[in-house]
Amino acid sequence: MALVTAIAVLGVRPAAWLQWALLVVEYVGIGALAVTSLWTVLHGGARSVPFSWSWFSWQTMNGSTGFVSGLLVAVFMYAAWDSGIMLNEETRNARRNPGTSVVASVIGLALLYTFLVFALQGAVPTRDLEANGNALAYIAQVISGTALARYMVLAVALSAIGSALAGIVATARLVLAMGADGVLPAAVARTHPSLRTPVLGTVAVAAVVAIGVVLDALGSTTVQG
Repeated sequence: MALVTAIAVLGVRPAAWLQWALLVVEYVGIGALAVTSLWTVLHGGARSVPFSWSWFSWQTMNGSTGFVSGLLVAVFMYAAWDSGIMLNEETRNARRNPGTSVVASVIGLALLYTFLVFALQGAVPTRDLEANGNALAYIAQVISGTALARYMVLAVALSAIGSALAGIVATARLVLAMGADGVLPAAVARTHPSLRTPVLGTVAVAAVVAIGVVLDALGSTTVQG
């Protein structure tokens, strides 16, 4: 968390470069897993579930209950889609680029998530997947082996880092705006003389995130209770 906060304080450019590096590592892994999984399903892997058009049936998803559950997952998957808008004042061609990036992100994520859900749907039986905590690592272990499974553990960890960085950078700008408008103390709206970033606001947001993570870890339980 300290490293992520330091990068956020340094500015948007270092944060963007780190995000690109993380995305490359993550997408290479998830892409390899998705393609391997789809190949396994379509060619009848030993532990895969044969493809069936019933996957798209309303009854298969348990009607409205399953649909609502899917919507909740989708909301979580799209979290922070609007981060680019928060940085419009620090973006080239601020009248065009932030909006374009947000629209492109939503469309790209929709296509990517649809493909991933379809590709990973039948990789392993549902009952086996429910019994394992890290779904991606388990699927990778079953269809490919230990190497890809470990890669997916790394990808999930890097994804958490990337999400934290995006959230801190974007929320710090929101805090800055609230400080400038007098909703929050004016101190959080002050920027560093050379970095031009809201240092206090960034650190405050990171502290809240860290506290939330600790409280979540202390209060979390297993499915069995």
